[in-house]
Amino acid sequence: MKQLVLFPGGFKPPHIGHMKLIKDISKLYPNAFIDIIIGKTPRLLVPPFDKKPYQLTKKEKENIIKSYTNCEEWDINCIPHITAEQSKAIWEEFNLKGNIKIMISPMNSPIYFAYILGKSLKKGDELILIKSEKNHEDARFELFDKLKDKGIKVKYLELPVFKKLSSSNIRKCIFENNKKCFDEYYPKPINRNKIWRIIQ
Repeated sequence: MKQLVLFPGGFKPPHIGHMKLIKDISKLYPNAFIDIIIGKTPRLLVPPFDKKPYQLTKKEKENIIKSYTNCEEWDINCIPHITAEQSKAIWEEFNLKGNIKIMISPMNSPIYFAYILGKSLKKGDELILIKSEKNHEDARFELFDKLKDKGIKVKYLELPVFKKLSSSNIRKCIFENNKKCFDEYYPKPINRNKIWRIIQ
């Protein structure tokens, strides 16, 4: 029997909470393959920090262009942002041990891509899907119930939102060029200076 743990998310950027979670999962499922799936959508390093680019209103986009760029029209490459590639580089700095793979989703939704990976499992295999409490009502997770028809065991690990740990808050620290604030999300032995340079 193969055990596959899938952890899809934005991770812009990943933080100490994500790292500790994967270490705990590795202990809980020592023989499992763990795939961390990073969403390819960039996240802005300017306010509003809690919205994805496609969630912004026309007025919000106009305000960002006027306040933080020299652009004449909306262009994500002209606006400070964090990419999936930067997220992957930070994950790699966590130096996680075991059968752990860090990848960038080729699809817009890392959840849909996780489903595609889950479909590769065979009857009797076990899929453990990590989702956060804030995704409790996300209908996309219902896709995974279809895998049960193939004889795949599907288990959900629903995690509480990390208290005081938020990628949105980290993006705010970066926007304010507040290294001290940033460092609080990456306690030692993580190389905080290297992660700061990756973001910059």
